[in-house]
Amino acid sequence: MNRPVFIVSLSVATALLVWAFSIREKEGLPIFAIGAALFLCTLAVGSLRFGTRNAPTTNKYVILGALTGLILGGVVGAASGFGGVVISIFTPELMVQDFGASLGAMGGGILGAFILALLFGTLPLFAAGHRSAVRSENS
Repeated sequence: MNRPVFIVSLSVATALLVWAFSIREKEGLPIFAIGAALFLCTLAVGSLRFGTRNAPTTNKYVILGALTGLILGGVVGAASGFGGVVISIFTPELMVQDFGASLGAMGGGILGAFILALLFGTLPLFAAGHRSAVRSENS
């Protein structure tokens, strides 16, 4: 992560957090979750990358999988009623009809980002191992 990308990412995350805090309603909760996740991920990746001479390369497949999983999981979680499951696990006193869609979107987004990042990160390893295998009749 080079310096301009780091600064832009922190700026976008800060803008999302300020926007979420200015709403002061339950509709700001998904915006806050996205802003906080972007802020924390930017700080984590930035702290790993800055200050080292031989910084490890960023796995672009994992980032693509996490972003895809965040979007798909958020949409599926909000539409499928996953919010009721999230509410029953973490805070059973909340009303499902009030917070179900937003908490379903956040829970589905987090779960989808984790699963697809893991899947996209391991698929190239399996594909590279399969391609480099030598058949016994060719050796």
